[in-house]
Amino acid sequence: MSTPKTIGFFTSQLTGEVILRENKNGEGNQAPLTIHELVLGTATRYPDLIALGTRNVDGWETITYIEYYELCRKAAKSFLKLGLERFHGVGILGYNCTRWFVADIASIFAGGISVGIFPNNSSQACRFIAENSEANIFMVENDWQLQKILKVQDHLRHLKAIVQYKDKLTKKLPNTYTWEEFLTLGVTISDEMLDKVIDSQKPNQCCMLVYTMGTTGPPKAVMLSHDNITWTSAAVLQSLPYTYPPENQEVLVSYLPLCLINAQIFEIWIPVTIGASIFFAEPDAMKIQGSLINTLLEVRPTTFCGVPEVWEELMQRMRSDQMSAASFKRNLIVWARKMGLKAYKNRESDCGKAIAGSHNLVRNTDQEDIGEFYLWGRHLSMGYLNNEYKTKKAFDQKGWLHTGDLGTLDNEGFIHIIGRIEEVIITNQGEKIFPVPMENMLKENIPIIHHAIIVGNQAKFLSVLLTLKCEISSDTGEPHNMLTQEVINFCRKNNSKSVKVTDITNNQDPIIDAIIQKGIDAINEQPEHENHKILKWKVLEKDFSIMGGELGSFHKH
Repeated sequence: MSTPKTIGFFTSQLTGEVILRENKNGEGNQAPLTIHELVLGTATRYPDLIALGTRNVDGWETITYIEYYELCRKAAKSFLKLGLERFHGVGILGYNCTRWFVADIASIFAGGISVGIFPNNSSQACRFIAENSEANIFMVENDWQLQKILKVQDHLRHLKAIVQYKDKLTKKLPNTYTWEEFLTLGVTISDEMLDKVIDSQKPNQCCMLVYTMGTTGPPKAVMLSHDNITWTSAAVLQSLPYTYPPENQEVLVSYLPLCLINAQIFEIWIPVTIGASIFFAEPDAMKIQGSLINTLLEVRPTTFCGVPEVWEELMQRMRSDQMSAASFKRNLIVWARKMGLKAYKNRESDCGKAIAGSHNLVRNTDQEDIGEFYLWGRHLSMGYLNNEYKTKKAFDQKGWLHTGDLGTLDNEGFIHIIGRIEEVIITNQGEKIFPVPMENMLKENIPIIHHAIIVGNQAKFLSVLLTLKCEISSDTGEPHNMLTQEVINFCRKNNSKSVKVTDITNNQDPIIDAIIQKGIDAINEQPEHENHKILKWKVLEKDFSIMGGELGSFHKH
């Protein structure tokens, strides 16, 4: 493997006076693009193709790529009219929809910084992000989100306006606008004025902030440049079987929280790069037993990007369908699952290879060649905003990102990740244990388990804390005491009468206790776990949640 060289490196400033990384062999040197150049190029090539689709009472309302681009320009002019300053944030708070996408792109066109915020964040979490990003404008979905910002707006010294982009305002307030009012504000801003702002932008300048979960302190703002986004989107496409018009137009579904960079890449930037059609799922898509599957059945996407929780939900749906299906259909489902398992068995223990133009290394390896992954390439961020210490801790002087992921790199360049450095359990005998695979096996062996957390640092044996799948508040994401119907059906099948979490906790249900113990025994009996068995377990009275503080902001709920 060639040794990459860094022609320039990061700054911790939004102006991004960083020279693009280049390779010794020139790999991955796509011409650097700004966001505007990317969007304009697609709107020019595919002006009449469907870009976005939204479900309404009459069916699907769609807009074309040229309409998409013009709407982004119109919104960008309104941002300028509201006084959006260069490199100041535009906070976007709500669920995925056309107006979220437009606000995201338009804020960049207007020279600001796009700042996606998790919809269930509290007022105080929104305040932190707004202050950190020096947000001039907040785009909020509805009155529920508006009230969060109104609670803290007196503390937001950079805030100039709030736009509620869905539903009518319940009360007219100063510097607060509906979406329709917002779009009319920019009529006095000329195309020349907007183009001057657009032309001043450089690919190496920051255009987006993505906030970490903040599990080890306050969230950190990850700075992403135009080039981070446009280069990564193009590079990822080299290893995926996407097609381009006019041969074929990909159809995708947007449902992941857009404050996540993987959601932005796969639901906004890759679709723009290839001229795909995006259809929006309902806001309850990511909730347990939400409407995502119904949307997928209706839209029939050509490709689908999922996170582990989504695949688990699909598996549960398949199991439920299998149990209730007629004999022929049940046999067909069983056959299909076997074929899928057989096909993917050959591709287990790896996460693929580095994308073209980037590099991976494993450093500080132990006797089993397990070490920490280092990454290098134009897809890496500019660092953390206003946090030089954390930036220098994550990136070394040559531009390598120290990921904190542990694993191995095989001879063919395939990445095998075992866990995170901070997750490693070291027993009192000094043995290293990677708990995540064991936790996943527990959830597979005991289908009523939602979360499994293994503990045992500096202990003689391992213990595990378990939570059960339970009903979740659709408004707050708070876990209830009632078990999900899936769990209740499982209990009935095994002659248990439990319907609530508290029917099972404190060893009140010997049938379920025996099932849990059997699942744990199956793991303990495996040869690789001979020296570190799980000897104690406990079912907690409440599932983990964002509200309870056990989960970061980006988990499914």
